Amino acid sequence: MMEIKWGLCAAMAFAVLGCGSSDDKSSANDCGTILSPNEFTVIDVQPAAGSSVPNSNIVHTFTIKGQHIEVAMNLGMASEHTAGDPTPALSFSFSASASGNDSIYTSAPVTWAMPGHVELNEGGVQTNPASGCVSVLPNPLFSYDVTAQ
Repeated sequence: MMEIKWGLCAAMAFAVLGCGSSDDKSSANDCGTILSPNEFTVIDVQPAAGSSVPNSNIVHTFTIKGQHIEVAMNLGMASEHTAGDPTPALSFSFSASASGNDSIYTSAPVTWAMPGHVELNEGGVQTNPASGCVSVLPNPLFSYDVTAQ
């Protein structure tokens, strides 16, 4: 299947926090590089991996644990994806908010073209401009089945 990508931008009203203090240069070695990025700790992914949900107005959410960070996403359908395109087409978008020390991302509701398997991968690396830390979201970010409404 041809991979289709949507550019996703999440505008956040809070500052990007570093993964090490600015005066401790040794901590930068622990926060990933372009060649070897760290993986964000992602929790509370919904729909949950392996779940089945009715194919109507599906809201996707996930939380990046322990960081307030603006993530510009570039989601694409993996080859395992069989549910077609989302409606509204090509406008799969997320909003972000802070909760304690975490960043919560929530999508606008989507309905897939047909029942099947949804598998979405995130293909970009995220560089924290304040600390230089480089991280990626886990893949697949979403993996679940949709059933008829």
